[in-house]
Amino acid sequence: MNCKNCGTYNDNPQSKFCVKCGNVLNADSLNQINELNQNLNQQQSNQQYMSQPVEPQVQQPIESQVQQSIEPQIQQPVQNQKSSNNKKSINIKIIIIVIIVLIATGGGIFYFTTRGKNSDKPNVENSTNPPKVDEEQSTDTEQNNTTENNSSGQRFININMNATYDENSAFRLNIEEVFLEKETDVMVAGRVCSGKVKVGDTIQVIGVNNEMKTAVVGRIKKNMKNLDEAIFGDSVVIALNGISYEELEYTQVLAAPNSISTAKKFEADIYVLTKEEGGRRTPFFSNYQPDFKFWEDRIPGTITLLDGIERANPGDNIKISVRLLTSVAMEIGTEFYIYDGSRVIVIGKVTKINY
Repeated sequence: MNCKNCGTYNDNPQSKFCVKCGNVLNADSLNQINELNQNLNQQQSNQQYMSQPVEPQVQQPIESQVQQSIEPQIQQPVQNQKSSNNKKSINIKIIIIVIIVLIATGGGIFYFTTRGKNSDKPNVENSTNPPKVDEEQSTDTEQNNTTENNSSGQRFININMNATYDENSAFRLNIEEVFLEKETDVMVAGRVCSGKVKVGDTIQVIGVNNEMKTAVVGRIKKNMKNLDEAIFGDSVVIALNGISYEELEYTQVLAAPNSISTAKKFEADIYVLTKEEGGRRTPFFSNYQPDFKFWEDRIPGTITLLDGIERANPGDNIKISVRLLTSVAMEIGTEFYIYDGSRVIVIGKVTKINY
């Protein structure tokens, strides 16, 4: 490029001043020089860009994109669900605590209310002067209680089977338990249902199948105290001499000598309990085979209806003839129960014995 001032030629196109005079080159030359510089710079930058390795852009799979977009939406309901579960567990604990408190307070309220009701009644046991009750009133209340129990349909009828006996009758005792004391003394426990017995008396042990054995009363104990005699109504333990432990068993009877015998066949007057009294709902007929309870023993037997009666309806008073499977101690006036399974259906009294 030629300088306008001195006319010398400048061979360096990038120089802006004259080599000889130092004058500034013209504007055209400056523009040309700038364009050349820009082109050179652009070429160099293109070469550098082309020389660098190009990293391929990997596109994320659709599942990850969907998951990333859904995750923030799922996190909120999960957190809400956890908080709701915590609230539910807290509510359940509160309800359980409230129920326990109600049960405890309810039991206390029931106790105090029943205690208040019972406090109105006079305490006869602890009072030194219990209230006097007339005999007529007591008998009336007993009759009312028996009618109420019968009307309520109780399965067990509490009747004194030996109500006709007293302390002036012959001695009877139902054996309820047999055991050994000090490995030598034979002891029997039971209730004296009639008469009385003294230490040293000779008695008979009456069992099934016409078995009668004799023994002597050695000792009599009641409430861990030795007695000289036992009377009607006493629950006692009696030591027997002259008989072995193996010869005694539950359901046998102790009696005065020659005062009672055993039999299989007898006639009786009976009352058939109604459904309300705990008895049967349906009648029974001849050849009916229930269990008969004498003393403490239950023996199977067969019933035959008498006086031309075809069937025994609940509530009837009839006469029957009975044949037991084994002999049992009885006498005229002995009362018994008839069982159907585990419930009492008939109450009877022996009127005639057929030896």
